[in-house]
Amino acid sequence: RHRRCRWPTRSSPRSAVRAIMVKCIRKKVVVAGEPAVGKTALVQMLTTGGQKFPKNYQMTQCEFACKTLPQPDSDVHVELHLFDTGGQDVFADLMPQYWEGADGVVLVFDVTRPDSLHACEAWYNRLREALQRERLPAVLVGNKADLTERVEVTRQDANAFGERMRLPVVEASAMPPGQDIEGGFQALAALLAAQESDDF
Repeated sequence: RHRRCRWPTRSSPRSAVRAIMVKCIRKKVVVAGEPAVGKTALVQMLTTGGQKFPKNYQMTQCEFACKTLPQPDSDVHVELHLFDTGGQDVFADLMPQYWEGADGVVLVFDVTRPDSLHACEAWYNRLREALQRERLPAVLVGNKADLTERVEVTRQDANAFGERMRLPVVEASAMPPGQDIEGGFQALAALLAAQESDDF
């Protein structure tokens, strides 16, 4: 799941190109949560640098995307292979095949819908059972933070829920220009990088 990459850099205008060794860790990450919480919008905004936002809602079965996140103060780059999976019941029987081999999960909820936060626990448990894992690296992302007048899940509520599940919580908004879109994915990447370090 990891490899060494050679990245050319220049230390000064006249210096020769030299190569430094960067540890690239590839991880499969499932993006899960209730329908219409903005999973696809977050993934698309993340992977296109804020250039692509889905204007119309469409049911997603499973879409694949990739994002590499350099880790601060480190030579480690975490390459997230993102599996954006549908939340509708019609796809329930298909989900385990997309989840197979996942290293972590981003659980997305809508801060205007408390039920979508509570459902994250069920999604997490379903993933754990499917992967036969007692614990699974995960992060909770509260999307649609831009809808300040409609917020029903306060930061305190989300943090309390996250503490009970022992998961970090990040608030975000996929609505352009975007708000901390990378935060939740970076938090998970850091967990996965630390886990990789512990394994060696």
